[in-house]
Amino acid sequence: MTDCLFCKIIKGEIQSFKIWEDEDVIAFLDINPFTPGHTIVASKKHYKNIFDVPQKELVKIILLAQKVSKFLRKNLGVKGINFLHNSNKAGEQFIFHFHLHVIPRYSDDNLHLWPTKHCKVNLKEIQQKLMEDF
Repeated sequence: MTDCLFCKIIKGEIQSFKIWEDEDVIAFLDINPFTPGHTIVASKKHYKNIFDVPQKELVKIILLAQKVSKFLRKNLGVKGINFLHNSNKAGEQFIFHFHLHVIPRYSDDNLHLWPTKHCKVNLKEIQQKLMEDF
């Protein structure tokens, strides 16, 4: 992709603060972090979102996210981790290159990622619809 910000970072056309890369995946610090150490983990191949990324690539990404999490715990003393991913505009995706946010959590970070408002749904009905094609 010629317009993709992350593809440009991967090619070295845009400066980044890489903390890990190999031939398939990359991890670099988010330039607008939620907490210190907030890291982006992505495939070096361009996939738009969770619906497009092949399973074997997804495995590489999640394994690197786990490695990054362990590095963050060891080197920054984080107390917890959140993974965040957004797909498509309705999912608030801004950069259309599949990636995971690895967000370090600290005891006093005052970051609230979990919604406080919940919807009311018929769980049995949703379960039946999902199980039809699963």
